[in-house]
Amino acid sequence: MALRQTVPIPYLRGVNVSSYSKGMPFNPVDSVSQDSYSLPQHVFKPFGKHSISAGLECISSLGFNCIRLLVFLEACFTISGNIANDYVDGIGDFIMAAHARGFFVVLDFHQDNYSRRLGGSGLADVFLPASLRTAHTIFKGLGESWGSQPLTDKRYWTCWMRFWDNVLIDEMPGWPDMPLQELYIYCITATLQRLYARDGLFVDAIDIINEPCLPEVFAGQLLFVPWQTRTRRGQLIEFYVRAIASLEQTGFHGYYFLEPFNYDVSYLMRFSIGLDGCCNRVCEAIPELDRKRLVFAPHCYQPLRNLGPSIDCILQNHIRSQEAGGFSWMVIGELGDVTYGAPEGETILDKQLKHLTSMAIPWIIWEFCPVYEASEAESRDMYRITSNIHSFPWNGEYCSIVGPRLQPLPIYINVLTHYLTHLQERPTHNKLSTSPTPFSSQQKSLYILLRDGINTISAYHLQRLMRLSGQTVFTWPSIQWYVITKSTHVPSTAQTRQYLRDFTLSNLGFRRYADAMVFMRQYGGLIVCSDRSLLRGAYVCDLLAE
Repeated sequence: MALRQTVPIPYLRGVNVSSYSKGMPFNPVDSVSQDSYSLPQHVFKPFGKHSISAGLECISSLGFNCIRLLVFLEACFTISGNIANDYVDGIGDFIMAAHARGFFVVLDFHQDNYSRRLGGSGLADVFLPASLRTAHTIFKGLGESWGSQPLTDKRYWTCWMRFWDNVLIDEMPGWPDMPLQELYIYCITATLQRLYARDGLFVDAIDIINEPCLPEVFAGQLLFVPWQTRTRRGQLIEFYVRAIASLEQTGFHGYYFLEPFNYDVSYLMRFSIGLDGCCNRVCEAIPELDRKRLVFAPHCYQPLRNLGPSIDCILQNHIRSQEAGGFSWMVIGELGDVTYGAPEGETILDKQLKHLTSMAIPWIIWEFCPVYEASEAESRDMYRITSNIHSFPWNGEYCSIVGPRLQPLPIYINVLTHYLTHLQERPTHNKLSTSPTPFSSQQKSLYILLRDGINTISAYHLQRLMRLSGQTVFTWPSIQWYVITKSTHVPSTAQTRQYLRDFTLSNLGFRRYADAMVFMRQYGGLIVCSDRSLLRGAYVCDLLAE
C-alpha cells in the first residue's frame, strides 16, 4: 500500500503537541496534597480548555504543516492493563481532525525520565520494579534538575538497565507476564490496533519511543566502559526491529521515526553512538519493508551557547549517524528554547533553524502547549523565588510558543515566523530565461524544464532547489522532454539526494524508476519518462554531473 502522507517528508515544519500530561494540571504535581499520589489521567485534552478545532486552527495559522502528538502509555491503559478507551479514542478524534486540515501527524509514544513516580512521565507502573511502584517524587527544584536526573538518580539507572536487559516484569494483576521490551511493544501495538479499528483513520508516522535512555550516563559510567555503548546500540536496534515487525501487523504503512539515545550528541556530551547499520538490520529481518519508511529522528537542544558542541558539530554528527545508519531521511524531532525565555534563547534557536534550513533538514519545534495560566515571566520569577512547583509548568519547561489564549509568544514572533512564512505564501516567478544554455562538461547547473502551457514555477520550490545545489539555474522552455534525476547526478549527501529524487517523483507522479530511460547523452545523461500519461506536474529538475 502506498504511503498516505499529507505532506512530503522534506517539507515538514512541525510542532510538538502535548496531551494533557505535559502541562498543568499534571499528576502527581497537581494532587490535592503533595503527600498524595492521584490516579493517572485518562482524559485526552491536548489544548487544555481549548477545543481540538481551535488548537488545530491556531497551529495551521502559524504556518506549521506537521504535528508530533505526544501520547502516554500510562494514560492509554487502565491500572488493570485494559485499553483506556476514552483517551485512545480522543487520540483518534485528534488525528482525524488534523488530517482533515492537511497536517502530517507523527504519533509519538512519549516517555520522559521513565515514569511520573520518579518525577517523569509516560510509562505505567507495570514497567517499574515492584519496589518503585509506590514511589512519589516531587522535586523541590524540579525545573533545575530535570535534564541531569538520569546522570544522578540511580533509580533511572535501575529502570533502564532492566529495560535494555529485557527482564521479566514484576507481576502485576491484569497485565500479561512479559519481558519489559515485549510489554512495551505489546502496548504500542494494542494502542495502534484500537486506533486502526476506526474506518478511514491512518497515521503518517510513528515515533516508537521518545529519547530512549543510555543507562551508562548515570554517574558517568560510560567513561569507564565505553565499549558498552556498542552493546546498547545493538539492543536498541533489535528493539526497533521487533517493534516494527509487530506494528506492521496492524496495517500501518507509514514512516517509522527512530531515535538514538537521548544524550547522543547532546549539549552535555561530545560523543555519538548513533544507529549504525540500523536500516540494513531492519530490512534484513523484514525484507518486504521499504527502507525509505525508516526516518532518523534525533533531537537538538542547546541551553547554553558556550557549553557543549556547537550546532555545526551536532548536525554534522547527526548527518554522519544518519548515513552510517543507512537512513534516507532525517527529521529533527525536537528542538526549542530551553532557556525558558532568556534573551540568548532566541539567538540559539535562530542559529539552529538557519543551519537546518540551509541543509534542508526538516524539524519539529518544542512545543505548542497553551495550558500555562501565568505569563512566562511571572511563572519563571515566582518559581525561582518560591520553588513552588505549582507556579511553573511541569518539569520547569516553559517552552510553549503560544500562551493560554493561543496568542503567539516572543519566541514565535521573533524567530519562528521567519522560517514558516514561506510555507503559507507560495509566490511564483516567471520563466527565468528564454535563451537555453548548452550543457558543458565543465559546468554544473540546475535545469528547470517547463511543461507546455506552463508559465510559472513556485518560488519556494525554486529557491529550495537552488539552495540545495548551490548552482546556477537555467530554464529551457523550448525543450518538451521531461526529466528525472539519477542519484549519480546529485550531491553525495543522502538527505539532498533523497530530497531531489522524491521532489521529482512527487511532483510528476512517477511511481518507479523503471518508467524512465536514457534520452540524450549530450544533455548530460538526462532521464526521460517513456509514458507521458504519468507526467502530471509542471516542472522537474536535474543536477548535471560535473
